[in-house]
Amino acid sequence: MSDQLDETLKEKYKDISFDRFVKQWQYDAVSSAGVVHSSITMLVNMIENEEDIDLEEIKTILEIALQSNENTIKKIRFAAKFIEDQTLAKDS
Repeated sequence: MSDQLDETLKEKYKDISFDRFVKQWQYDAVSSAGVVHSSITMLVNMIENEEDIDLEEIKTILEIALQSNENTIKKIRFAAKFIEDQTLAKDS
């Protein structure tokens, strides 16, 4: 995970309760999945409608989907670490 994103996430969630953190992550996961789904749907519609396919437009759509997916993976890793840290803190 990039250090900048990691630091941003740490700052964003440093004073949040565990329950609120989990709810926020559910929202974030759905939002990210929506971006990827919308991107793929746009591509499918372009192909099905036999629109003139602009390779730059396709590239842009795919880059948005891939970036959203990459950010989601980074956030999931952060969430797993956050939850692990919270669990360890409770147990000690």
